[in-house]
Amino acid sequence: MHAASSASGSPGDIAIGMGDRPFAPYRRLVVDDAMLWAADGTAPSTDPGDLFPRLWDPPSVDAATPSVWYSEETDLWLVRRAADIRRVLADVDTFRPDNALDAFTPLSVPALRTLARAGFSLPPTLANNGTETHAGLRGVVASFVTPRRVEAAVPTIRRLVRSWLDDAVPDLRGGAVLDLAVPLARDLPARVLLHLLRVEGVDLAVLKAWSSASLELFWGVPDERRQRDLAVLAGDFHRWLRGRLAAADPSGSDLFAALRRHRLPDGSPLSTPAAVGVCYFLFIAGQETTTQLLAGLLHRMLGEPRRWGEIAAGAPGAAEACVEEFLRLAPPVPTWRRITAAPTVIDGVTVPAGARLLLLLGAAGTDGATSPHAGCPVPSTVLEGRPLGSAGGVAAPPADETGRRGPVLRVEPAGPGEFHPGRPNPRRHLAFGHGPHFCLGANLARTEAAVVLRTVASALPRLRRVEDDPPQLRLLSFRAPRRVLVTEAPPKG
Repeated sequence: MHAASSASGSPGDIAIGMGDRPFAPYRRLVVDDAMLWAADGTAPSTDPGDLFPRLWDPPSVDAATPSVWYSEETDLWLVRRAADIRRVLADVDTFRPDNALDAFTPLSVPALRTLARAGFSLPPTLANNGTETHAGLRGVVASFVTPRRVEAAVPTIRRLVRSWLDDAVPDLRGGAVLDLAVPLARDLPARVLLHLLRVEGVDLAVLKAWSSASLELFWGVPDERRQRDLAVLAGDFHRWLRGRLAAADPSGSDLFAALRRHRLPDGSPLSTPAAVGVCYFLFIAGQETTTQLLAGLLHRMLGEPRRWGEIAAGAPGAAEACVEEFLRLAPPVPTWRRITAAPTVIDGVTVPAGARLLLLLGAAGTDGATSPHAGCPVPSTVLEGRPLGSAGGVAAPPADETGRRGPVLRVEPAGPGEFHPGRPNPRRHLAFGHGPHFCLGANLARTEAAVVLRTVASALPRLRRVEDDPPQLRLLSFRAPRRVLVTEAPPKG
């Protein structure tokens, strides 16, 4: 914490080059060695009574059960059904995004004073912006993550993974137990994001301390003392961003320069607090959620040896199908918030004005009304010769030399709660939201996840996870295994 606390003021204070090695040397792990994503190395605040898992995965609702109910425990109105969540996310006038970044646990006076001394504020910019300025600010960020730019970054992503493999493979071959969460899942998304934003001179360890502290401060349940410590880090982050923006050349090519050039609908320049707000959210959400996706995905797939083997063998579309199914079933962002601007009715339930809604994005992925026992037309072995089409479905069986089509695939039944890659319409989930605030980094996250999965599996087809139930990051809207301990199984025979 103290290292980050001293990094405030001018942008040069923490301008440390990334060096030639994209990942710092990893440390060997023993099975009981926990990697905790706390900002200062201590265990983060606990989730009392498993509150967050109970919110993430409530009982299913059927056609006769309302999708909406009030939770006295949290003072939140929970919305479970996918169709209702889509309606809420699409209508930003009735269901405002203003509370999207509010602290779940009310901030104590010492924490508020710490933030005030740092000049901390979060004006409406991206996730919490329902005004006319949102589209323009979204456009600034979108210009850095276009499909063309993301595709061009694939070699960089692959190089970063292979760099980790260069260090990890020899020890795995020697019987070591390693953690895929550190540094692979932890560091790769931040490096890729900074590359795309053209931002240089960032100490990655400090950035990760700042971003993980901010997640816990606003989406966790820290006590008063920990809130104050986390607020110090969030304030340092805010100061550093202000310094970088002040020093940015408006004619430059990085994100800071683009924000300096941006003009609001009335022609006025973007204020410094708003520009800092854009960066604060983007530098956190743009890489922490992908870190969580990679950790969760790798842990899940290493518990699916048959699927891992298919990906390792290069089955076309196998990695992408597994990424989408994981996002549907266990998205790293399981909930998101909205607030009602006026009394309204959701699925027959009257919700008052000012009601704080918690949208259960993860639970909606198993909504039987959306995918009632959807059949999966992709028996795993078929993927070896059958690529996914542009819409995510499986291509038709190829014709033989007589022009006859191959046999029609038998549809395997799979309930909504089962992990079954290759479902029809695999991207029809809510892991990245919906509507005007649909995640700008969705394509980037999908690409990173598929590249990491393919590259690691092809290099380490015998990789196996060491523990089935590792410690978990548990915040209101974020979840992931804190560690993914692995070893390499001996060759067969």
